[in-house]
Amino acid sequence: MLDDEPHESANDRDALPTTKGRPVHSTKSGYVTAVQSNLLLSVARSGDGFVRVIARPVPSSWQRRPLPTFMTMTEIDPQAVRDAIYLEDVRASDGDIQFNVHLNVEIALRALSPGINDPYTAISALDHLSASLAMVLQRGAPSSLICDKDGNPRVWLEILDVKEIVGAALHPLRRAARAT
Repeated sequence: MLDDEPHESANDRDALPTTKGRPVHSTKSGYVTAVQSNLLLSVARSGDGFVRVIARPVPSSWQRRPLPTFMTMTEIDPQAVRDAIYLEDVRASDGDIQFNVHLNVEIALRALSPGINDPYTAISALDHLSASLAMVLQRGAPSSLICDKDGNPRVWLEILDVKEIVGAALHPLRRAARAT
C-alpha cells in the first residue's frame, strides 16, 4: 500500500506550478473514496500539464463542486479527470485511514460512556486505533508530488496528512478523558 510510494520530502511543494489552472467540477455528489493517480498522471502527461487534486479521499463532494484543478496549455477532456476520482454514496474503510481512525475513536468513546461502560470493547477499539496510527507514523506520509518517467512534475495529490489523522484520534479521546 504506502510502502510502494516515495516518502514526502520538504521541497516537494517547490515543484508546484504557479500558474492558475481551471477547475474540473463533479457531476454527482458523494464521498471521494479513491483517486487513481496513474490515470491522472497519464492525463497530465498527454496534455503536457499538471493536475492538482484539492479534494482528499475523506471529505464529501457535492455536485458541481470543483474536484481537482487541471493546469495545462492544451485543452483536455474534464471527464478524463473525473474518471480518476471515485465518488461513492458512503465512506468505506478500504484505503481511508482517517475513516478507520474516526470509526475506532467513536467505538471507544461510546464504549466508555457512562451508559454503556464496556472497557473490553474500548480496549479493542484502542488496539485497532493504535495499529492504524502505528502504520501511519512508522511509514510517514507518502509524497504528494507525482512525477512522470522523465522526472517532470505532473500531479499533486494530498492523500494523507499525518498531523490531521493523529489529531482526529487524540483530540476526542483527550476531551472525553478530561470529562471523566
